[in-house]
Amino acid sequence: GLGITTAVAAIQSGASGSVVAFEGAKERYEDLRRTIKYNGLEDQVLSHHSIVAEANTLYGSSNGSNLTQVEEIPDCDVLELDCEGAEIGILKNIDTYPEYLIVESHGLYDAPTHEVEKLIESMPYTILSKEIAVKDYREDCEEYDIYVLTARQT
Repeated sequence: GLGITTAVAAIQSGASGSVVAFEGAKERYEDLRRTIKYNGLEDQVLSHHSIVAEANTLYGSSNGSNLTQVEEIPDCDVLELDCEGAEIGILKNIDTYPEYLIVESHGLYDAPTHEVEKLIESMPYTILSKEIAVKDYREDCEEYDIYVLTARQT
């Protein structure tokens, strides 16, 4: 929610790469913008104050955010989804198949890991790894079914 993943992705993509980020919560969007600016990544990151597909759970207010339809997600090499329960709806409706998918599942928000895994495996992907989302909170992640799945297009 602070834009750190976005900043790391932009740095890793290099000067010729770019990152598109969507953040629905107003407070988190402001944090994202600050992180981008602090790291001098304004030319590499296009950020949208927008919810993709559906608002399931936001960590903050959706005040002023737009709604982006799944088919509006731009073609990309890597698609990372950390959308607090909207993962299944996005994956079911996506029409772009990036080389890599990184998906955080949220069982506590109606996106159980086994369903996310099954859906990814029904797509042209092979799951490369399944890990606890936050290792320092292993017990909570196991209890609430929060994992990160990484897949590569086959």
